[in-house]
Amino acid sequence: MVFIVLWLVAGLVCGFFCPVAVPVAYAKIFAVALIAAFSSLLGGVSAALGGVFVENVFVGDFFVNVFVAVFIVYVGSLLGLDLYYVALLGYGLKIFDRLSALWRVWMDKRA
Repeated sequence: MVFIVLWLVAGLVCGFFCPVAVPVAYAKIFAVALIAAFSSLLGGVSAALGGVFVENVFVGDFFVNVFVAVFIVYVGSLLGLDLYYVALLGYGLKIFDRLSALWRVWMDKRA
């Protein structure tokens, strides 16, 4: 768990000091990939607080979520459909579900 936090801090520092501009053509894909990654991150934190964290499952979930989200948006752009909104809605609901699970775990530990 310590390595995850260290890599997160290293990534934040690198992102702050080396800003990268995302081209407008890839903005939707990048946004959905970021939302999917955040959803996986919250799932990992929730699992860690619940005592059921498995590193292999977390890494697999992270990459599969990001790949599926990007694939949905890419296929939608090929078909001329805005599946970007579908992916945002799906992963947005997943984020709120995982935030509520985090809240329940935190409240159970406080009681």
